[in-house]
Amino acid sequence: MVLGGDVDIAALPGLRAVLRSLLAKRPEEVEIDLTDVDLVETVTAGFLAQQQAAAEAAGTRLVLRGAHNLPARLLSMAGAIID
Repeated sequence: MVLGGDVDIAALPGLRAVLRSLLAKRPEEVEIDLTDVDLVETVTAGFLAQQQAAAEAAGTRLVLRGAHNLPARLLSMAGAIID
């Protein structure tokens, strides 16, 4: 999955639906490319961190790649692991 621009609370319902659909298939790995993301709102950062932990507990590696600057800091503060 590739995200770009501002990933704010308005994007959360769509992100949640797509991520649930992907994780329901129980793949070994799901990758989210954040290279083109300019902003991650704090609620969304928390959601991604929670989903990453839940996916790991279910046996799926949820990889967050390419985050930089402020998005990377907010995701890290929320507990997400950035590859």
